[in-house]
Amino acid sequence: MAKSRSQNKKSSGESTTTVNTAYFLNGTQNPVTLKIFIGDKGQSGDSVISLDNVIIGKNLKGDIEMMVGTNQELAGKVLDITTTVLDLSRETNKTEVTVSLTGGIAEREYFLNEEVKNEGDLVPYSMIFRFKKINK
Repeated sequence: MAKSRSQNKKSSGESTTTVNTAYFLNGTQNPVTLKIFIGDKGQSGDSVISLDNVIIGKNLKGDIEMMVGTNQELAGKVLDITTTVLDLSRETNKTEVTVSLTGGIAEREYFLNEEVKNEGDLVPYSMIFRFKKINK
């Protein structure tokens, strides 16, 4: 399975906290897996995950790995994720989230980051994936 990594960093060097894109499916019964990794030292976070406006995960703490459905079940649906990261590090004010989807046509991974002004600040990350079936 091919893997694609998107940095999502703007050309001006600014950080980004959003992803809004399509994820392509093959129409099989293969499971699609979501992974969320809250990165950089001294960070914690929680996530809310909805599929077609129905919450499938609420107040999920830390890193997450979950099956969201099969290729066939997910076609035409929208996965909406909000992950809020709390910067607790005394060494840096960088926050990071890496999100990946596997099981469709190709693995997709996105790296998001934001530097906060003060230790203890929160950063909301928003990730929206529209599932689309590709006919072969």
